[in-house]
Amino acid sequence: SQHLLVTGDRWLDQGGRVALVGPTGVGKTTSLAKLAVRWALRHGARDLALVSADAVRFGAHDQIRAIGQLIGAPVFSVEQLGQIPELLNRLGAFRFVLIDTPGSSQRDAQLAGRLADLGAASGQLETALVLAASTQAGAIEETVARFANARPASCLLTKMDEAASLGGVLSVLTRAPLPISYLCEGQRDAIQELRDYIV
Repeated sequence: SQHLLVTGDRWLDQGGRVALVGPTGVGKTTSLAKLAVRWALRHGARDLALVSADAVRFGAHDQIRAIGQLIGAPVFSVEQLGQIPELLNRLGAFRFVLIDTPGSSQRDAQLAGRLADLGAASGQLETALVLAASTQAGAIEETVARFANARPASCLLTKMDEAASLGGVLSVLTRAPLPISYLCEGQRDAIQELRDYIV
């Protein structure tokens, strides 16, 4: 606990512009939905904007659009990460902007180029690396190294309910060092939070 860094609840208190990055299947979209619902419960959806920048996964834009419709937040889509800076210039009125990015294997040959596009917007937004706590420590360490070009300021730990042990991921994060912003469990919690908000 002396070596592990945490950010506190600053996004949901103050807002910001946050792009969630990470490998395929770690829970970026689910985490975005949870953050969006919690912001709407605390502040209302008027100052919230959702951005879908995942043009790789089939149906990704529709999924973010459905989340936006459920909570009453506007949704914007871009086909390339390089379009994000221009879009952010148009979203200055929103206090909290959440950006869903395409998942990539840490060994994807195109990853460096995508992260370079996102890095070009680093002055306008904060990137957060999404890591599945159930992943082996070696794979997490490789992911942290390969996604360093995105300049993540913090990380979200997902799939806490699937992890047999947290020692591996916590060891990697103390060495990185990369502050933890939020902890997430499975999709069931996200669905329940959406239902609670609608009711």
